[in-house]
Amino acid sequence: MSFKKPFLALTLLSLLSACGDQKTPNSAPEINGWSMATEYTWGEPVNEAMLVTLTPSVFDAERDTLTYQWRLLTETDKVTLINTSAPTLSFNYPVSVSEEVYELAFEVTVTDEKGASTSGNYEDDFNDYVYINLPADLTFQEGQEITITPRLFGRTSYISHYQWHVTSKHDITLIGEDTQHVSFVAPNSPTPITLSLTTTYINGHNEVREVDITIINSIK
Repeated sequence: MSFKKPFLALTLLSLLSACGDQKTPNSAPEINGWSMATEYTWGEPVNEAMLVTLTPSVFDAERDTLTYQWRLLTETDKVTLINTSAPTLSFNYPVSVSEEVYELAFEVTVTDEKGASTSGNYEDDFNDYVYINLPADLTFQEGQEITITPRLFGRTSYISHYQWHVTSKHDITLIGEDTQHVSFVAPNSPTPITLSLTTTYINGHNEVREVDITIINSIK
């Protein structure tokens, strides 16, 4: 009986030590989705480039520090990648008014601090849109004929209808109120004129944009 207790204590200590040596397995990061954003400033030539950012939604169970590596899978000389080792990729997309398909594919590899990694691909037709912008800070002289034209690029065939309205309290006759371009004669007005453009797309969706116009009154 006197020899069993030390044996049992030694066995229990060995089991506890073995359990303590086991490490929790490390899991690789997971890519659960993507978000893309574009930036465009009014006044830039339509044949220039538009900044696009692409960000993966990444989850890491251990909350490790992650590193990123991007590459462009599509062979093209029109796109240059920016910040290829950042969580968000940037690149300049050459915009134009075109009905062509412009397919681009990207790959990102995400690696945690223990060396586990995962890769994901993002592919999209970057011309599968139509972008519309109205000018800002417009100023005209009283009596001047004004024409407002939205800036469009992408697939303009996606737009089925235009409709302009005077949303400020001004009695103005619009010319071409159901076309892309709208015109009117600048009235005598101490307050800015506000026009709205409702754009209807072929899928039935409507978007409304507004533009403010300041009128400089003639001195008589």
